[in-house]
Amino acid sequence: MTALKTQVVNLHGYNDKIRWLMKRLDLTNVRIFSAMQEFGPRNLLEVSRRTGIPFTSVYNRVNKLEATTGPLVHLNPMLSKLGLVSLTVLTNAKPGYEAEVEQALRTTGYCRAIARCEGGFTHHSEHAVPYVHIPQYRKYLKQISSKGLATSSTILATNDYRQNPINFHYYDAKLKEWRFRWARWLNGVLKQRPSGSIDQPTFQTISFDSKDLISPYPAEMSAYYDLHVEFQNLTTLKRFYAYISELFFIVGFSKVLKHDSMLLRVYILESQVTSLFEFLSELCRRRFMKSYSAVRVVTGTEERMTISPELFVDREGWRFVYNDSVSKLRQLA
Repeated sequence: MTALKTQVVNLHGYNDKIRWLMKRLDLTNVRIFSAMQEFGPRNLLEVSRRTGIPFTSVYNRVNKLEATTGPLVHLNPMLSKLGLVSLTVLTNAKPGYEAEVEQALRTTGYCRAIARCEGGFTHHSEHAVPYVHIPQYRKYLKQISSKGLATSSTILATNDYRQNPINFHYYDAKLKEWRFRWARWLNGVLKQRPSGSIDQPTFQTISFDSKDLISPYPAEMSAYYDLHVEFQNLTTLKRFYAYISELFFIVGFSKVLKHDSMLLRVYILESQVTSLFEFLSELCRRRFMKSYSAVRVVTGTEERMTISPELFVDREGWRFVYNDSVSKLRQLA
């Protein structure tokens, strides 16, 4: 049983966070962040050369920022090279069994992240599953509903998650303003020519994490969504993929395997949520997209986990014992 307790919300503290963020999104830091995304977060000497900012200034600014926020980068391995496939799982817990569902989702050892969400589901979770065990893993996830802990679930298998660098072209550092050019973006998407294949995209081993790099706007004023977008065909999907770097509110994305659809992770100001859905609706009306659905991830509830190396056995590979997982599930039910 979850213990309920009194919590205090300091409204004045929100203003402090906003001022802290705006102070760090000055013109010099924006130039540094943009260069780090383009030339690599570890190569500060090249960042200095490309921006014309003295190396000591670049180093001191990055060092000062990391002292406050923690490391700006993390290791982002290609799961496909490890024999793992990404699964995004949306689960609707039976009322009163939310904690049990959370435990059931994490008990296999292959859950990488879990958070509460809104929009037809109660839990949003990410899993890195051994390719050879996907059928049994799907079977286990469906058992969460069969055992009476959840009423429904949706499972989406995707290729490796790719992050979308923050596009500071739409930020005015002097005015401290982000410009959401919805009409321009709609026109740009519709006119965009297709890119090459996105089934096997090229990923960098080291990449930015949108939660570690300074966010473009304060969390208290923002919304975080996972969008499942279905396109009319592969051609329109490729056209959208080629334009995605312009859409800075999309912080990451992945293609759903064997379908002309994508998962888009959106981090956007509350004031722009209505325009976001009008943008998606218009793309559907123009027959560029077929459909879209959204769940809102509750910021502050996400918990990230690592996959234990003990699950990998030499000469055997990744282990997933279905009966053991179901046995643990029975204890929760």
